[in-house]
Amino acid sequence: MAKRLVLALGSVLLVLLVAEAFVRLFVGPVKPLNVVKVPASIRAEPHFPGVPFVLRPQAEVVHAFASNPEGYFDDDGTLTYRTNALGLRGDETTREKPPGVFRILGLGDSYTFGNGVRREHLFLERLEAGLADARGMEIEVLNLGIPGFSTPQEVALLEHVGVGFDPDLVLIAFVVNDVGGFLPGVQVTAGPPWLAGLAEVFWLAGHVKQRVLAPRTMRRVIEERRRTYGPSAPGWLAAQRALARAKRLADAEGFALVLVIFPNMWELDGAYPFEGVHATIAGAAERLGIPVIDLLEGFREVDRTQLWVHPNDQHPNHEAHAIAAQGIEQGLRAQGAVPR
Repeated sequence: MAKRLVLALGSVLLVLLVAEAFVRLFVGPVKPLNVVKVPASIRAEPHFPGVPFVLRPQAEVVHAFASNPEGYFDDDGTLTYRTNALGLRGDETTREKPPGVFRILGLGDSYTFGNGVRREHLFLERLEAGLADARGMEIEVLNLGIPGFSTPQEVALLEHVGVGFDPDLVLIAFVVNDVGGFLPGVQVTAGPPWLAGLAEVFWLAGHVKQRVLAPRTMRRVIEERRRTYGPSAPGWLAAQRALARAKRLADAEGFALVLVIFPNMWELDGAYPFEGVHATIAGAAERLGIPVIDLLEGFREVDRTQLWVHPNDQHPNHEAHAIAAQGIEQGLRAQGAVPR
């Protein structure tokens, strides 16, 4: 009996070793996720309540991707982000609005900042070009997006920094995860901790984690993220209070305010899992008197993987930014929010 058990275990071990060798030779390792935190080298202390940091003026940071499958990044698989003298990702400009300029501010997180996208392809840059007025009205769009920011932090940035630019129109780009990852105390992981350790050593374990357990984990992520929009969910309540502050500020300062809802780049070519969440967000904004542009329809039936900046990074790529810019421009014109 013991001999048979040893033989069976040896056979299993042999099969695993052969599988590991096959994965290493023909499949390759699981590439790490391109989740990038804003490095300290580009952060500046804001000295404003509710704003964790701002971007340092005249700074740059290099984003290194695991590969360059589409050839969009630089030859070494990197993309460099630069800020101007005002700490914004964009052309040089002045804090004071020039005469005759219609100025738009874009607030948001890494979607707005443009992780994985060259500056000239960002939806705010495309929007500026699309709104150019042939009759002499100059349109200027400023990018106040900062990766990792939540809606309350974006509104705090508007209160302490944004109003100083004297905007005519402010766009708040809202993404489903802007109210926080999950409810307090909830953790979602792809498999047990010991598997994560094995995945660091054995490529086969990494592929099992990604291909088998990750889809199950994603279903749990979707379920938990929906719960973050419950009536008493703290992150959603904080986001609604922030939007109410933004609306009061817009009324007091005399600028227009529009909420732009971005879809997550998940299952866009199927049954999009957050359609109900979009309706919840739009309903709350409209009750506050804030016009809404929901970009979901423009992304319907699109193969989501064609809109990611990288196979391991689900930020919207340059093609997704083009879709977003077109949807925002059409929405603003339909609402009469920009000069005709």
